[in-house]
Amino acid sequence: MLNERSIAICYVGTMLMSKNKKIDQFIEGIIVSEKAMAILAKPTAQEEKRELAMAKYRLGVNLGKWAEARGIAASLGKWKPMKRIMKSIIADGFASLEDFGANRFLGRAYYKLPAPLGSKKKSLESLGEAYKKTIDAGQNVSRQGLNVLFLAETFISMKNKNDARKILTKFIAVNGETFNPARIPETKKEQADARDLLNSL
Repeated sequence: MLNERSIAICYVGTMLMSKNKKIDQFIEGIIVSEKAMAILAKPTAQEEKRELAMAKYRLGVNLGKWAEARGIAASLGKWKPMKRIMKSIIADGFASLEDFGANRFLGRAYYKLPAPLGSKKKSLESLGEAYKKTIDAGQNVSRQGLNVLFLAETFISMKNKNDARKILTKFIAVNGETFNPARIPETKKEQADARDLLNSL
């Protein structure tokens, strides 16, 4: 239940307009995720281990959103714990969680962080992994819209607009109502963002 609450808190935070309200919302998400991690501190069953990995992931996401709301420069001190959390999820065998969310998180962070912490090459590696591992065989594009958008933006930052156009075009062409039944509203929003990004090239 705490993991579901953390997800909801984070989602609400992204919808808020006020910077201070966003920060407060993500702090609440961090607290809830930490409570979930404490409850699951000594997992035995595989499902408990997966729930712990999810709690770690939600903690990392809320920390990341909190850092974005505060400003990257003001939040650089949280990068090491965020990176450690995501790498531990991968090392523990839960890389596929949330459509390779840990890889996506790391790739996006490497894209946004200033040098020497940031790295477009590392961003490409992490996001490329998330993208490849979530490709829908029928449509030949990732089923996770954020994997598409973030990888496209990294391609663009590396002066590779052709590959960005390819994956954005493929993603826009899918039927948002049926492509990923678990993420219909999200997919439609991400398709709209993909159109805007493609039109900007």
